[in-house]
Amino acid sequence: MQANAATPLTNRLDKETSPYLRQHADNPVAWQPWGKEAIDLARSQDKPIFLSIGYSACHWCHVMEHESFESAEIAELLNRHFIPIKVDREERPDIDAIYMKAVMAMTGAGGWPLSVFLTPSLEPFFGGTYFPPNAQYGRPGFKDLLLHIVKIYEERRHNIKAEARAMAGRLAQMARPAKEPGELDPSLLDGAMRRLEKGFDARHGGFQGAPKFPSPTMLRFLLRYGASSRQESASARSQAILTLRRMARGGIYDQLGGGFHRYSTDDQWLVPHFEKMLYDNAQLARVYAEAWQLTRDDEFKKIAMDILDYLLREMRHESGLFASSQDADSEGVEGKFYVWKWHELEAALEPPQDLNDAAEFWGASQEGNWEYGLNILTASVKADEAKRERLRRILLKWRQTRKLPPERDDKVLADWNALAVSALAYAGAAFDEPRYIEAAQKTAKAADVKFFSADGSVAHCQGPRGPIGGLLEDYAYWVNALIDLYEATLELRQLEQARLLGGRMNELFWDPKTAAFLAFPQSGADPYLIHNTEETHDGVMPSGVSAAAEALLRVGRYFDDEEALRLSQAALKRHAKEMEESPFGMTHFLSVLAQSFDEPWRIEIAGSGAFDQGIKPLKAAIARRYWSSRVVSLGTKEFQKVFSWVKASIGAEGARPEVFLCQGRECLLPSSDPREIEEFLTGKMPLWK
Repeated sequence: MQANAATPLTNRLDKETSPYLRQHADNPVAWQPWGKEAIDLARSQDKPIFLSIGYSACHWCHVMEHESFESAEIAELLNRHFIPIKVDREERPDIDAIYMKAVMAMTGAGGWPLSVFLTPSLEPFFGGTYFPPNAQYGRPGFKDLLLHIVKIYEERRHNIKAEARAMAGRLAQMARPAKEPGELDPSLLDGAMRRLEKGFDARHGGFQGAPKFPSPTMLRFLLRYGASSRQESASARSQAILTLRRMARGGIYDQLGGGFHRYSTDDQWLVPHFEKMLYDNAQLARVYAEAWQLTRDDEFKKIAMDILDYLLREMRHESGLFASSQDADSEGVEGKFYVWKWHELEAALEPPQDLNDAAEFWGASQEGNWEYGLNILTASVKADEAKRERLRRILLKWRQTRKLPPERDDKVLADWNALAVSALAYAGAAFDEPRYIEAAQKTAKAADVKFFSADGSVAHCQGPRGPIGGLLEDYAYWVNALIDLYEATLELRQLEQARLLGGRMNELFWDPKTAAFLAFPQSGADPYLIHNTEETHDGVMPSGVSAAAEALLRVGRYFDDEEALRLSQAALKRHAKEMEESPFGMTHFLSVLAQSFDEPWRIEIAGSGAFDQGIKPLKAAIARRYWSSRVVSLGTKEFQKVFSWVKASIGAEGARPEVFLCQGRECLLPSSDPREIEEFLTGKMPLWK
């Protein structure tokens, strides 16, 4: 495309691979994909850029599209006076991270759709989130906003550019702040726990009122702390268990099809924002599996398995990789696919007793429990499980006949697929369910082709012009996923690949000058990113830095790799003060810190193969236990070559396989009896005899 003021812009999203971008390919707005052509065009014509960032399952993104981006009048303003660029935040989290921080610095709030106005040098000068077409909800109308920005850009162009340049400089400093490393002390965990407890909702579970997010990183920290012998462990454990129960019984959980919606709009987990995300469900399956290990409550096991079955049934591609999300909307209405009118329940459940039972099981009524007489299904505490399961299957089958199910975003992302592998491998081992482990292996094998290079490099996803380079999260999540898969299978190649990826991660993202892990590669990153950044906030997912600290801690312990352990400790020390002062945004950091204080159990299974019949029950007994920190191996010559700490060996041909358990310099007598191992690990037997 020639960068010429006379050249009319046309919408260029039809060749994109992102479903979100393709959704906008028919808009009258002349959307351009992010890249050289669009940016060169803005610079040659000295036009401001309107940058719109969203994702396929975003409800308010759809609203703004229908209200504004499908409007010929608004499109004419955008096309004449701006270079409009559309970005999928899941495909390009690096772009989103930079401009989300800019908007939050300008307005104090963020979210999607993200709407940012940039100078041709890509420096932000105004931004917000959703704008209605005309002023309402206390927000300016989008058309009026465009006219205002056109006016001030024409009248104060040089001032705006200077102010934007100054703001970009401040944002760059904020993105990589100077920090003094702090001291790592177990008291950090206790202080953080006390601060978290103040925000806990003791009635409904969760934290800090509506809206309520599932917050897997928070729940995992509470479970980890609750499994310890620290001051507030009983409180942490009860907070996690209450939250997990209430979430699973609320409308935020799809009672028929399994899987969690993104968040609850109220404080009781009743009314969800109905989109379903891969990252939420992968992490929550892992959390519920851990809760089962700690409590042996089969409600938690059932929820974990239902989530994984949902992912395998509705979110997995034939290749074994997982799609990103399912939309909140169907037939243009949020939640329509999931809610029930009373007459629909009557049509699906013909015998009156079935209807009455279903109403009791899931809290439905003729009046409804939501707006317009609609019912969001919730779970009763007590029910005949066999009967409830029979009715669930009937209603699920009936629901599948509805006109339009929510659309699925088929884009596959490296980091989110890593979370799925972790969940499948961990839960598969904990529940002794080989089908989950096999699914994790298939996903990892597909990822090897789709995302990984021979030198340990990782792509974030595949774009229309080739692979999009991986970010810190892609590397860190996959190192942890491969270790989880190794611990489920004891296949050494998974662990060796984790070490390779971890080494490449250090090369690309560790900045020795500031002793910090950066979010984007220090070489080979997108040249149009205006600065690099340090992403440290643990939100719904672990930050790249906390995940990297965990990955290197685990690699370091398996391979006695002092450099990996040093970098892990350095990353934790750099953020010690934030863990103390702002624990709500550092919950995965706190989990990794707790893990770093725990002396790892060294578990050796003396045997000739991971799936030898004699070894399987021993592995299953070990996997049922929640371990705060562990390294596990087979006592074979192959493992002894890799791990200096492996001492056990298989012994004579036909000898019974045994488990050796050591912590620090103390080892227990070996055992070949799975029941004996189970009794010791559950505290019923103090020592093996």
